[in-house]
Amino acid sequence: MIAMQHAPAPAKRRRPFALTILAGLMAFKAVVLGLVALGLGAGAQFLGETLHVADVAVFAQTSVVLSVVVFAAAAVLGLCAFGLLTLRPSGWRAAMVVTGILVALDIVGFLAGAANHVWMFLNIVTVFYLNQQDVRAVFGAAGSRAPEDPS
Repeated sequence: MIAMQHAPAPAKRRRPFALTILAGLMAFKAVVLGLVALGLGAGAQFLGETLHVADVAVFAQTSVVLSVVVFAAAAVLGLCAFGLLTLRPSGWRAAMVVTGILVALDIVGFLAGAANHVWMFLNIVTVFYLNQQDVRAVFGAAGSRAPEDPS
């Protein structure tokens, strides 16, 4: 009888440290937006003023619709952070799309004279690190160039 050979264990994908930091940053933004959306009294106002989202905090406390929208954004950011931590390609794609939308909103705010420089900086840093070659490679999004034919 032939002895059975064990199949090699699949190679584990290693999570870059920057990816852990990015997931933590997205989770932090999700928690802050969630607290602001829920309007947790003075805490939401303090967070709003400290993190320069005071206008959003005030409007979220007076408008149920805006509160739901901000809470939904917080939930999506939380799902993106989870997707990044679990190394799901869909998590990387969702994080890129959501962060791209946030950067676009930051640009609109900048052009309107109501820029939130702290959040804009965090979003730009997020896009920068999500596009790093080692991070993209983990999710299979690193485009490989075909060698050029010299002839």
